[in-house]
Amino acid sequence: MIKNRSIFLKLKWIFFIFLSLTIISQQVVAGALDDFEDDATLKRNEYEKKKKDSRDYDSDSSHGECFGDNACIDLFGRVIIFCGALSWQRVKPDQLPDLSLFNDDIENIKHRKTGEFLIPFVRLDTSYQNVESDVDAFDYRVELGYGPFGIQTRQTRYREEDTSDELDIYQTHALYRMSIGNNVEIDLGLGQFAIEGNKKNSGPSFTMPIIFHYNEYMGIEFRPVWANINENNIKDYDLALLCGWRYISVRVGYRWLESENQSLNGPFIGLSTSL
Repeated sequence: MIKNRSIFLKLKWIFFIFLSLTIISQQVVAGALDDFEDDATLKRNEYEKKKKDSRDYDSDSSHGECFGDNACIDLFGRVIIFCGALSWQRVKPDQLPDLSLFNDDIENIKHRKTGEFLIPFVRLDTSYQNVESDVDAFDYRVELGYGPFGIQTRQTRYREEDTSDELDIYQTHALYRMSIGNNVEIDLGLGQFAIEGNKKNSGPSFTMPIIFHYNEYMGIEFRPVWANINENNIKDYDLALLCGWRYISVRVGYRWLESENQSLNGPFIGLSTSL
Protein backbone atom coordinates (compact mmCIF):
# COMPACT_ATOMS: atom_id res chain seq x y z
CA MET A 1 0.00 0.00 0.00
CA ILE A 2 0.97 3.65 -0.36
CA LYS A 3 0.97 6.08 2.53
CA ASN A 4 -0.60 8.93 0.61
CA ARG A 5 -4.23 7.91 0.02
CA SER A 6 -4.74 10.33 -2.86
CA ILE A 7 -2.07 8.62 -4.98
CA PHE A 8 -3.59 5.22 -4.18
CA LEU A 9 -7.04 6.40 -5.27
CA LYS A 10 -5.59 7.77 -8.52
CA LEU A 11 -3.97 4.40 -9.20
CA LYS A 12 -7.32 2.68 -8.69
CA TRP A 13 -8.98 5.07 -11.14
CA ILE A 14 -6.26 4.43 -13.73
CA PHE A 15 -6.79 0.68 -13.28
CA PHE A 16 -10.54 0.98 -13.89
CA ILE A 17 -9.92 3.22 -16.91
CA PHE A 18 -7.66 0.53 -18.38
CA LEU A 19 -10.40 -2.05 -17.84
CA SER A 20 -13.06 0.08 -19.51
CA LEU A 21 -10.82 0.68 -22.53
CA THR A 22 -10.06 -3.00 -23.07
CA ILE A 23 -13.35 -4.80 -22.34
CA ILE A 24 -15.13 -5.03 -25.68
CA SER A 25 -18.05 -7.33 -26.43
CA GLN A 26 -18.54 -8.40 -30.00
CA GLN A 27 -19.91 -11.69 -31.37
CA VAL A 28 -18.46 -12.92 -34.68
CA VAL A 29 -19.18 -16.27 -36.31
CA ALA A 30 -16.09 -18.46 -36.58
CA GLY A 31 -14.65 -19.23 -39.99
CA ALA A 32 -12.20 -21.66 -41.58
CA LEU A 33 -8.46 -21.04 -41.56
CA ASP A 34 -8.23 -19.87 -45.19
CA ASP A 35 -11.19 -17.51 -44.71
CA PHE A 36 -9.58 -16.00 -41.63
CA GLU A 37 -6.19 -15.59 -43.32
CA ASP A 38 -7.70 -13.88 -46.34
CA ASP A 39 -9.85 -11.57 -44.24
CA ALA A 40 -6.95 -10.64 -41.96
CA THR A 41 -4.28 -10.04 -44.59
CA LEU A 42 -5.80 -8.99 -47.94
CA LYS A 43 -5.74 -5.25 -48.62
CA ARG A 44 -9.07 -3.38 -48.47
CA ASN A 45 -10.15 -1.14 -51.32
CA GLU A 46 -9.96 2.63 -51.01
CA TYR A 47 -13.68 3.01 -50.39
CA GLU A 48 -13.57 0.73 -47.34
CA LYS A 49 -10.43 2.53 -46.15
CA LYS A 50 -12.16 5.91 -46.33
CA LYS A 51 -15.12 4.62 -44.33
CA LYS A 52 -12.77 3.17 -41.74
CA ASP A 53 -10.70 6.37 -41.54
CA SER A 54 -13.90 8.37 -41.07
CA ARG A 55 -15.00 6.16 -38.19
CA ASP A 56 -11.57 6.34 -36.58
CA TYR A 57 -11.53 10.14 -36.89
CA ASP A 58 -14.93 10.47 -35.25
CA SER A 59 -13.85 8.15 -32.45
CA ASP A 60 -10.54 9.93 -31.90
CA SER A 61 -12.07 13.37 -31.92
CA SER A 62 -14.41 12.47 -29.09
CA HIS A 63 -11.42 11.79 -26.83
CA GLY A 64 -9.21 14.67 -27.95
CA GLU A 65 -9.98 16.89 -25.01
CA CYS A 66 -8.95 14.37 -22.39
CA PHE A 67 -5.52 13.62 -23.86
CA GLY A 68 -4.94 17.26 -24.70
CA ASP A 69 -5.09 18.22 -21.03
CA ASN A 70 -1.53 18.73 -19.74
CA ALA A 71 -2.55 17.84 -16.18
CA CYS A 72 -4.06 14.56 -17.37
CA ILE A 73 -0.95 13.69 -19.38
CA ASP A 74 1.30 14.60 -16.45
CA LEU A 75 -0.67 12.39 -14.04
CA PHE A 76 -0.69 9.53 -16.54
CA GLY A 77 3.09 9.75 -16.99
CA ARG A 78 3.75 9.92 -13.25
CA VAL A 79 1.57 6.87 -12.60
CA ILE A 80 3.37 4.85 -15.32
CA ILE A 81 6.79 5.74 -13.88
CA PHE A 82 5.64 5.08 -10.33
CA CYS A 83 4.10 1.66 -11.08
CA GLY A 84 7.21 0.61 -13.01
CA ALA A 85 9.31 1.58 -9.99
CA LEU A 86 7.09 -0.60 -7.81
CA SER A 87 7.94 -3.56 -10.07
CA TRP A 88 11.62 -2.81 -9.51
CA GLN A 89 10.99 -2.53 -5.76
CA ARG A 90 9.40 -6.00 -5.70
CA VAL A 91 12.48 -7.69 -7.22
CA LYS A 92 15.18 -5.40 -5.79
CA PRO A 93 13.91 -3.80 -2.56
CA ASP A 94 17.38 -2.62 -1.49
CA GLN A 95 17.82 -0.60 -4.71
CA LEU A 96 14.59 1.35 -5.02
CA PRO A 97 14.77 4.14 -7.65
CA ASP A 98 14.30 7.76 -6.57
CA LEU A 99 10.55 8.41 -6.23
CA SER A 100 10.82 11.89 -4.74
CA LEU A 101 8.63 13.39 -7.47
CA PHE A 102 5.70 11.60 -5.84
CA ASN A 103 6.45 13.06 -2.40
CA ASP A 104 5.49 9.69 -1.06
CA ASP A 105 6.99 6.78 0.86
CA ILE A 106 6.32 3.14 -0.03
CA GLU A 107 5.13 0.73 2.63
CA ASN A 108 4.10 -2.91 2.66
CA ILE A 109 5.38 -3.68 -0.83
CA LYS A 110 6.38 -7.32 -0.60
CA HIS A 111 9.50 -8.78 -2.12
CA ARG A 112 8.52 -11.04 -5.01
CA LYS A 113 8.74 -14.75 -4.16
CA THR A 114 10.35 -17.12 -6.64
CA GLY A 115 7.59 -18.84 -8.60
CA GLU A 116 5.05 -16.03 -8.39
CA PHE A 117 3.17 -15.39 -11.64
CA LEU A 118 3.39 -11.59 -11.38
CA ILE A 119 6.45 -9.90 -12.99
CA PRO A 120 8.15 -13.28 -13.59
CA PHE A 121 11.81 -13.78 -14.39
CA VAL A 122 10.80 -16.68 -16.65
CA ARG A 123 7.30 -17.87 -17.48
CA LEU A 124 5.94 -20.50 -19.89
CA ASP A 125 2.26 -20.88 -20.84
CA THR A 126 1.00 -23.81 -22.91
CA SER A 127 -2.59 -24.59 -23.87
CA TYR A 128 -4.91 -26.53 -26.15
CA GLN A 129 -7.87 -24.69 -27.73
CA ASN A 130 -11.00 -26.10 -29.33
CA VAL A 131 -12.29 -23.73 -32.04
CA GLU A 132 -14.73 -25.91 -34.01
CA SER A 133 -15.41 -29.62 -34.36
CA ASP A 134 -12.68 -29.81 -37.03
CA VAL A 135 -10.45 -26.87 -35.96
CA ASP A 136 -8.18 -26.81 -32.90
CA ALA A 137 -4.97 -25.09 -31.82
CA PHE A 138 -1.86 -25.48 -29.69
CA ASP A 139 -0.49 -22.31 -28.10
CA TYR A 140 2.88 -21.50 -26.48
CA ARG A 141 3.95 -18.25 -24.80
CA VAL A 142 7.34 -17.48 -23.22
CA GLU A 143 8.03 -14.37 -21.11
CA LEU A 144 11.43 -13.24 -19.85
CA GLY A 145 11.98 -10.19 -17.67
CA TYR A 146 13.40 -8.40 -14.69
CA GLY A 147 11.32 -5.92 -12.72
CA PRO A 148 9.51 -3.53 -15.06
CA PHE A 149 11.24 -4.72 -18.23
CA GLY A 150 10.33 -7.84 -20.14
CA ILE A 151 9.86 -9.49 -23.50
CA GLN A 152 7.35 -12.11 -24.60
CA THR A 153 7.00 -14.31 -27.65
CA ARG A 154 3.98 -16.42 -28.54
CA GLN A 155 3.14 -18.99 -31.22
CA THR A 156 -0.26 -20.51 -31.96
CA ARG A 157 -0.75 -23.27 -34.54
CA TYR A 158 -4.32 -23.79 -35.79
CA ARG A 159 -5.19 -27.04 -37.57
CA GLU A 160 -8.23 -27.86 -39.72
CA GLU A 161 -8.84 -31.60 -40.11
CA ASP A 162 -11.21 -31.55 -43.09
CA THR A 163 -8.76 -29.68 -45.33
CA SER A 164 -5.46 -30.54 -43.57
CA ASP A 165 -4.75 -26.80 -43.46
CA GLU A 166 -2.51 -25.17 -40.85
CA LEU A 167 -2.28 -21.52 -39.81
CA ASP A 168 0.44 -20.09 -37.53
CA ILE A 169 0.14 -16.91 -35.47
CA TYR A 170 3.40 -15.37 -34.19
CA GLN A 171 3.62 -12.53 -31.67
CA THR A 172 6.61 -10.77 -30.14
CA HIS A 173 6.35 -7.80 -27.74
CA ALA A 174 8.70 -5.74 -25.60
CA LEU A 175 6.96 -5.14 -22.26
CA TYR A 176 6.95 -2.40 -19.63
CA ARG A 177 5.56 -4.16 -16.55
CA MET A 178 3.80 -2.06 -13.90
CA SER A 179 2.82 -3.23 -10.42
CA ILE A 180 -0.15 -1.85 -8.50
CA GLY A 181 0.52 -3.10 -5.01
CA ASN A 182 1.39 -6.79 -4.59
CA ASN A 183 -1.52 -8.39 -6.47
CA VAL A 184 -2.08 -6.44 -9.70
CA GLU A 185 0.13 -6.05 -12.77
CA ILE A 186 -0.58 -4.01 -15.91
CA ASP A 187 1.82 -4.19 -18.85
CA LEU A 188 2.30 -2.04 -21.92
CA GLY A 189 3.85 -3.72 -24.93
CA LEU A 190 4.81 -2.94 -28.53
CA GLY A 191 5.83 -5.48 -31.11
CA GLN A 192 4.91 -7.47 -34.18
CA PHE A 193 2.03 -9.77 -35.11
CA ALA A 194 2.44 -12.25 -37.99
CA ILE A 195 0.10 -14.69 -39.76
CA GLU A 196 1.56 -17.55 -41.79
CA GLY A 197 -0.65 -19.87 -43.80
CA ASN A 198 -0.64 -19.89 -47.58
CA LYS A 199 1.55 -16.77 -47.30
CA LYS A 200 3.25 -14.87 -44.48
CA ASN A 201 2.03 -11.37 -43.54
CA SER A 202 2.93 -9.25 -40.54
CA GLY A 203 2.33 -5.85 -38.99
CA PRO A 204 2.73 -3.79 -35.80
CA SER A 205 0.83 -4.66 -32.65
CA PHE A 206 0.12 -3.32 -29.16
CA THR A 207 -0.71 -5.30 -26.02
CA MET A 208 -1.86 -4.36 -22.53
CA PRO A 209 -2.14 -7.41 -20.25
CA ILE A 210 -4.09 -6.94 -17.00
CA ILE A 211 -3.18 -9.53 -14.37
CA PHE A 212 -4.81 -9.94 -10.95
CA HIS A 213 -3.70 -12.68 -8.57
CA TYR A 214 -5.71 -12.80 -5.37
CA ASN A 215 -3.12 -15.04 -3.70
CA GLU A 216 -0.58 -17.71 -4.58
CA TYR A 217 -3.32 -20.14 -5.60
CA MET A 218 -5.73 -18.20 -7.80
CA GLY A 219 -5.60 -15.42 -10.40
CA ILE A 220 -7.39 -13.88 -13.36
CA GLU A 221 -5.51 -12.67 -16.45
CA PHE A 222 -6.71 -10.69 -19.48
CA ARG A 223 -4.23 -10.43 -22.36
CA PRO A 224 -5.51 -8.29 -25.26
CA VAL A 225 -3.55 -7.62 -28.45
CA TRP A 226 -4.45 -5.17 -31.21
CA ALA A 227 -2.65 -5.60 -34.54
CA ASN A 228 -2.80 -4.16 -38.05
CA ILE A 229 -1.77 -6.12 -41.14
CA ASN A 230 -2.20 -4.60 -44.60
CA GLU A 231 -4.68 -2.06 -43.16
CA ASN A 232 -6.74 -4.86 -41.56
CA ASN A 233 -7.46 -4.62 -37.83
CA ILE A 234 -6.99 -7.83 -35.83
CA LYS A 235 -7.99 -8.38 -32.19
CA ASP A 236 -6.66 -11.18 -30.01
CA TYR A 237 -8.24 -11.38 -26.52
CA ASP A 238 -7.20 -14.04 -24.00
CA LEU A 239 -9.13 -14.32 -20.70
CA ALA A 240 -7.96 -16.99 -18.26
CA LEU A 241 -8.42 -18.27 -14.73
CA LEU A 242 -5.31 -19.72 -13.06
CA CYS A 243 -5.59 -22.20 -10.18
CA GLY A 244 -2.65 -23.94 -8.57
CA TRP A 245 0.45 -23.07 -6.60
CA ARG A 246 3.64 -21.10 -6.97
CA TYR A 247 5.69 -22.39 -9.89
CA ILE A 248 2.80 -24.20 -11.64
CA SER A 249 -0.91 -23.58 -12.28
CA VAL A 250 -3.72 -24.95 -14.40
CA ARG A 251 -4.95 -22.33 -16.86
CA VAL A 252 -8.53 -22.38 -18.16
CA GLY A 253 -10.18 -19.70 -20.28
CA TYR A 254 -11.48 -18.42 -23.61
CA ARG A 255 -9.68 -16.81 -26.54
CA TRP A 256 -11.12 -14.50 -29.17
CA LEU A 257 -9.02 -14.10 -32.36
CA GLU A 258 -10.93 -11.86 -34.76
CA SER A 259 -10.36 -10.04 -38.03
CA GLU A 260 -12.96 -7.68 -39.45
CA ASN A 261 -15.27 -10.43 -40.78
CA GLN A 262 -13.86 -13.76 -39.52
CA SER A 263 -12.86 -15.28 -36.20
CA LEU A 264 -11.18 -18.26 -34.57
CA ASN A 265 -12.74 -18.29 -31.10
CA GLY A 266 -12.95 -21.03 -28.52
CA PRO A 267 -12.20 -22.28 -24.98
CA PHE A 268 -8.77 -23.51 -23.95
CA ILE A 269 -7.06 -25.40 -21.14
CA GLY A 270 -3.38 -25.60 -20.30
CA LEU A 271 -0.55 -25.23 -17.82
CA SER A 272 1.56 -22.25 -16.71
CA THR A 273 4.95 -22.38 -15.02
CA SER A 274 6.88 -19.46 -13.52
CA LEU A 275 10.22 -18.70 -11.89
